[in-house]
Amino acid sequence: MDGQTISGDVVIAADGVHSNTRNIIAGDDSQPFLTGKSCYRYVTPISEIRKDPVTAQFVESPGCCLEVLGGDRSVIFYPCANNTSLYTGAFLPMSEVGSTEEGRVHIQRHRTIPLSESFDIGWGQAANKEKLLNSFSSFPSHIRALLEKAPEDSVQAWNLLDCPEVKRWTRGRAVLLGDAAHPFLPYMGQGAAMAIEDAACISALLQEGTTATAIPRLLELFQNYRKERVDRIAEFTRRRGRNFSGAEGPYPSPEEIAQIVQYCNNHDEWDNTTSKFKEWSARQKL
Repeated sequence: MDGQTISGDVVIAADGVHSNTRNIIAGDDSQPFLTGKSCYRYVTPISEIRKDPVTAQFVESPGCCLEVLGGDRSVIFYPCANNTSLYTGAFLPMSEVGSTEEGRVHIQRHRTIPLSESFDIGWGQAANKEKLLNSFSSFPSHIRALLEKAPEDSVQAWNLLDCPEVKRWTRGRAVLLGDAAHPFLPYMGQGAAMAIEDAACISALLQEGTTATAIPRLLELFQNYRKERVDRIAEFTRRRGRNFSGAEGPYPSPEEIAQIVQYCNNHDEWDNTTSKFKEWSARQKL
């Protein structure tokens, strides 16, 4: 960005959904696009929720997640920060939220805005709490009461992006990681998890003493070990984001959701990679 030249044995491009290296490494023009849906998001101190008898019921059991589905919108609540805060994600048509900074820059940056003017892109922008409440006015009164606990000054809006499948993650000694390789929608909460698994896989493959000439083949193994799992979770995430009304296709059943959650959680990428790599290394010596 500033004209510096830095050399190394490998380039790991973990530069997010708006990756500047994706097209160089993938060799195509995979660009993120707006999905037509948005998300209001914020966190509320659980201590504030407990003060109201109407909403206290939602935080009686630590670690519980609540999701409420309605037609073309939904809202999810779950605890974070060691059960001291409650995260809220409220999904709805983008037309009701309007443009956010992320969506506006995304549309323009590939047309008119120089990269230097549009690189620092956040996850959204400050949003209007009243608009949030109006958009969910048809939801049950106790859910609306929980939404009303949103702090006045910290509600953000986030226009949701998807991306065509990136078929190639590596080129020579360069590799894409995380959202640069496989951008995720937020409906399963797996975007950061998949990036962490990517990092574990690369760490297991690029061990101390690895020669520069060996790196391209090891990066190909990285994609081979990771892509099927990532693609399966990403595709289910898209299904999870369908309208509950069924207008965009069947909404996943509770059994399907339970199965994919188990698939997401019951996995150790370090063990998976080291086991496969041990088998691969043994075959190379035959």
